[in-house]
Amino acid sequence: MDVLATEMSMIDAPYFGFTGEKFCGVEFAINKNLEGTGITIKDLIKESNEKKWFEWKRIE
Repeated sequence: MDVLATEMSMIDAPYFGFTGEKFCGVEFAINKNLEGTGITIKDLIKESNEKKWFEWKRIE
């Protein structure tokens, strides 16, 4: 499971009818996947920003 991509896709979920209850369910699943690893979603977001994992690049 790509935890970071799942978390990031939740940003616009409310615009597609995703309820607060569903959002909490996904957050719970993400936290369960990370449980015991010593990694938090904030750690992943910080690393993705530092390493520019999701930087948009123009393809020519």
